[in-house]
Amino acid sequence: MRETDLSVNVYASATFYEPNDFPCPPSGNSSSLMAPPHFDIAATGHTMTGSSTDCPGSKTFDAGPYVQYVGDFNIVTLERYVHPYNGRISYRGSGLDLQDYFTDEVYGLRTPGGDLGWSELPPWELPAVITTLPVDYQQNEPDFCMYRHPLSEPMTVRWDPAQTYDESEMYLYVIGPAQDEGVPLMMIYPWDDGEYVYSPEQLSFFTPGYASMIQSAYRQTRFEVPGSEYNNAGIGTSNLIWRGTFEFRDE
Repeated sequence: MRETDLSVNVYASATFYEPNDFPCPPSGNSSSLMAPPHFDIAATGHTMTGSSTDCPGSKTFDAGPYVQYVGDFNIVTLERYVHPYNGRISYRGSGLDLQDYFTDEVYGLRTPGGDLGWSELPPWELPAVITTLPVDYQQNEPDFCMYRHPLSEPMTVRWDPAQTYDESEMYLYVIGPAQDEGVPLMMIYPWDDGEYVYSPEQLSFFTPGYASMIQSAYRQTRFEVPGSEYNNAGIGTSNLIWRGTFEFRDE
């Protein structure tokens, strides 16, 4: 039994939208982080927060009062949500838990058709829009309960292999205490063999203070959208994320 109290959240959502056909100005936030090559190679950068800019949101569509992800073992229903200020339409699952999540499961999409009177889509039955991850992996180390790590020592991350090869991905993301250049970020695509060790040389990129770690495994599915001018315009993603906060110490 792990000493750390775990909070488990299961989310499901869907949005039907038309991409903007014009460039938007930068949001004011910027990052110098570039995605690293595979595997076990660290990429570093900083994120700076600037002022926001106005850019029209992409047009969203009404697929009905609800939509459903339909699998062999269960059906996940998402309820329509219309934003009260900008009118954007999205779909969200509510009250979901681990009983609703099945690994290595293929879900189709069922929609009854829009009924709001604007931006309506017809009914759809689409196969294989989401394929969930092969296994429900668990991160085992570090135990983030009151975890303090000296920057001068290696930091080991261990997990039950998530079997992400070769149709899925996994990454590790460390966000350190803010520096003069911005918030430091380090991203790595680790071999999914159950262990990655951050060296003291890598950790020297950070400074003492509170930090966070994100480990994410995800599987993406592309599918055809009826009436779209783009091939495989639909994107379905299954994602399992572990998050923890800790403290870097200079000792």
